[in-house]
Amino acid sequence: AVPACGSWIVSSTGRSSDDLDKLRLFLIFYLMAASMTDADLDQHVDALRNAGADVAAVSYLKQWKAYSQMAAPASRAVSSVGSSSFSLKSMIQGVKDLVVADKNLPVTRVVESLMDMSRSPEVDNYRYLDPKVLRQADSAPKSRAPFREAVVFVVGGGNYVEYQNLQDFCKRSHGSKYVSYGTSDLVNAKQFAEQLVRLGTSPA
Repeated sequence: AVPACGSWIVSSTGRSSDDLDKLRLFLIFYLMAASMTDADLDQHVDALRNAGADVAAVSYLKQWKAYSQMAAPASRAVSSVGSSSFSLKSMIQGVKDLVVADKNLPVTRVVESLMDMSRSPEVDNYRYLDPKVLRQADSAPKSRAPFREAVVFVVGGGNYVEYQNLQDFCKRSHGSKYVSYGTSDLVNAKQFAEQLVRLGTSPA
């Protein structure tokens, strides 16, 4: 049988029944499910296609998920619940767990370590470059005061979660730190789903 949560997603009607909304919600469900049989996935894809959604994004995520599972060590493999027992409640809780509360994301941890000039494995390979110093050193001089301002630029896709996490980091510093965030591409949820569709239709 098709998992109840997935069936509800693709067959729901009402204000949130837009085909793109259904596709986005199902993609979250698919990523959060520990496992899903090909038969179950095919039934979901058929239902989404009948609802008018472009299912190329599902094809791309299927490939991405397969590659990720092959690359991940066995100790990190997800073994919580299978798709047959996956419920809407557990999916919502999983999404809540993805939302960062008071935790620093990797980019924020790197910025914090660099600004405070603290020792961290995440910044061991970073070099300190000062245009006012003729003889450059690999690390900042110990007499250097911590930095109060920083510019973070992500080459490639950035996201609002990273930006907000950096702003929350600045707020927790009580005005002692200021960070500007930039990226070569910043997309909203609709644009991200459309990118997945394009990736799914692109030749391998």
